[in-house]
Amino acid sequence: MKKSSKLKYILPKNRTVRTVLAVFFWFSAAMCAACIFWLSSNDGNRSQVMSDNVLGFLGKLLGPILNSFIVRKFAHFFEYAALGFVLGCALFLTRRRFSPVPAVICCAVYSVSDEIHQYFVPGRACRLFDVGVDVFGALTGTLVLALIILVVNSVALRGKEKYPA
Repeated sequence: MKKSSKLKYILPKNRTVRTVLAVFFWFSAAMCAACIFWLSSNDGNRSQVMSDNVLGFLGKLLGPILNSFIVRKFAHFFEYAALGFVLGCALFLTRRRFSPVPAVICCAVYSVSDEIHQYFVPGRACRLFDVGVDVFGALTGTLVLALIILVVNSVALRGKEKYPA
């Protein structure tokens, strides 16, 4: 049995369910991208206020180990980890096979366009370092998805071996 066909055990067999799930994840990916665009549209002052609010909240939980730079980079990382995860889910359900490369490439292209967008927002800048953080986040999100798929698939395969149809 080919490796890619083994992953079909975890895909919903019902085409309607698969389609609804795919639409849900494509919509989620679009919402993640829209949220990233909206956050990038905030001018430098508003962005700093938002970072300071998050820093104040996390400072109460974690103490004074965080600064604004770390909070901003973690925000980049988690935004793109979420985008990579939901985009990976959408592609997996649509293509019926898992390949993280297209999801990471799409996230990388979106990250570059997002940084170019920030260049034109007052008080913001275009930083190559942020693209690297974004791509690392997207890669992490797709790797988390890959682990989930492998674990669920191995459990499903074990169940098929114990209780063949």
